[in-house]
Amino acid sequence: MEIDKKEIALEAIHRFGRVANKVRALERSSRGFDLNDDLQVREIYTIDNIGLNPGITVTELAASMGVTKGAASQVVGSLEKRGYVDKQADPHDGKKIHLVLSSKGLNVQERHRLFYEESFERYLHMVSPGQILLFSELLMMIEQYLDTTLSE
Repeated sequence: MEIDKKEIALEAIHRFGRVANKVRALERSSRGFDLNDDLQVREIYTIDNIGLNPGITVTELAASMGVTKGAASQVVGSLEKRGYVDKQADPHDGKKIHLVLSSKGLNVQERHRLFYEESFERYLHMVSPGQILLFSELLMMIEQYLDTTLSE
């Protein structure tokens, strides 16, 4: 029996669309990583990214997250106002601003990490390292395709 690659690819594209819709819904939702202030998922990912890259600039953050500089700046501004992120001037370049997490931001980042470690533990035993690597490679290919399509 011959496998119809086009049919399988079409089903995968439909499934990817459903997953993308669910990711967008999740990004608009709030998560209770801070008891006093519900954070949107995109804000939590921003906090996590800054925590993993202390001193990152808004431009670098935008590139890392695959969003525009304006979008990253807007989220950072909101997080700074609410006390999750601090901005620090570059001592050698007055135009450059570096981002770091406040203690409140560090607390959210730690809670986020613990949440994902516990969540992924439920699923990691179901897949092999090779499957994870293949999935990562496929996501990279999809991202490259989307980058090319969006730049045209």
